[in-house]
Amino acid sequence: MIPNPIAIMFGDLHLTLQRPACRADKDWMKTQANYLNQIKQFADRLPILCTGDIFDRWNAPPELINFALQHLPDDMLCVPGQHDLPNHRLDLMHRSGYGVLKEVGKIVDISGGEPFKTDNFVAIGFGWDEEITPLRKRLNDSPHIAVIHKYVFLDKSSAFKGASEELSYSKLERILRTYDSACIGDNHIHWMI
Repeated sequence: MIPNPIAIMFGDLHLTLQRPACRADKDWMKTQANYLNQIKQFADRLPILCTGDIFDRWNAPPELINFALQHLPDDMLCVPGQHDLPNHRLDLMHRSGYGVLKEVGKIVDISGGEPFKTDNFVAIGFGWDEEITPLRKRLNDSPHIAVIHKYVFLDKSSAFKGASEELSYSKLERILRTYDSACIGDNHIHWMI
């Protein structure tokens, strides 16, 4: 465990009713619940940040939305990923499972690039297809964290074949370095600098 953590960060849950072909779990719903319960264990002590793609598809069935309502931590600070949005469009969020979670107050959508203050940090969220902008102004002495859903690769070994150089960390480094920390979803491959 990291000494004195200020938040738990994760992304790309891709919750689904159907077990992915690459998994051998006998009870996929139980497997997903177990992972989410591990996160919930920290929710009473630490804020939870989610970098998007809560659902595998924007039009999650009611059974899966109910599952999310039961098993996700309350008041997670989230940004939507492309899988959370109809036609990958932020303006259609209200038609999605993510939009339902937001509307009922299960999650707090922090997309839009505006600062969201907590007791321990300031989060600035950039959902799918939102321009990542530099930190304009520090609100206080707390860490300022960018919460992002955008495919960003560290180097060619962590990129998909044919990935544009525009998606490289080196292209975003100047912007990201204006923050104390950044949590980036959509990669499905972890890397740290």
